[in-house]
Amino acid sequence: LSSPGPDPPKPYSWLTGLTLFCCAAQAAFGLLAVLALRDQASLLEFLNAGGEGDFLEADRVDQRVEMWLRPLFALSFPSFVLIIVWLNRAVKNLDRLQRLWQSTLSPGWAVAAFLIPVVSLVAPYIAVQETWRASDPRLPLLEHGPKRILGPRSVLPLVWWVCFLPRVLWRLLHFGEDPQAELELPELIQEQRLGMVLIALAAVSALAAAAWVFGIHRRQRELIGAWHAMPAEQREQRLAAFVFPGPPPPATPGGPAPIPVAGLLALVEAQLLPDLRCYGIPGAATRAAWPTGARQ
Repeated sequence: LSSPGPDPPKPYSWLTGLTLFCCAAQAAFGLLAVLALRDQASLLEFLNAGGEGDFLEADRVDQRVEMWLRPLFALSFPSFVLIIVWLNRAVKNLDRLQRLWQSTLSPGWAVAAFLIPVVSLVAPYIAVQETWRASDPRLPLLEHGPKRILGPRSVLPLVWWVCFLPRVLWRLLHFGEDPQAELELPELIQEQRLGMVLIALAAVSALAAAAWVFGIHRRQRELIGAWHAMPAEQREQRLAAFVFPGPPPPATPGGPAPIPVAGLLALVEAQLLPDLRCYGIPGAATRAAWPTGARQ
């Protein structure tokens, strides 16, 4: 049961702006990395067909790939953490707006949904989708009815999660592999193509995340405006309808439950470790594939 919090809902504009910036930057670097990888793939296929080229040009192509992959990897983990923190704050606003009654969603679950193994394959999408629907400003504000009403679903959370999952699953399935292992040229080309697909999906996922973050933020700003526009006495009367008499639930001894270790390790492995091969091939693949005697 949700109870009225002591604080009014807040827009968290600074957190929203930082999250949007990181997601947009990640999408931009992902697109630039895909374009650089395309040039690298063309050169690798040319070499595989028996062609001869300029090693200095190959070196420049590899440097462009590395130049865009490094900031992409650097933004991956901060962007993911910001999304979790931002979603936690958005769900807190829904709790203060009494939009979580008859719901399993809570601020704590908005974080745990990303960390619990197996459950985290679908729970983040469900949490974001419900946050979107519960933030619909067209729904009645602070009205307690016999059944909880939600707004329509959005395709943005689905696009975000469908494009995000393949990258995480690929990295987890290849846990422990040596990213510096030598590969034959045909294998390099195959992983190159896979890497282009995974990075393109990551860029689309980041754009979709930025879109639903902005959309939920805009919706909640409308709700917050309606909250403050409502007369204080009327607001208190409506909030009282959500509180049933009875003793408060006992506090959990020992503080909050610890974050599951397995879920935290999965998060770090999926987001923090810059395993270039799990995104495709190492950045210096073209230089590595070049005949040693021809490097001039």
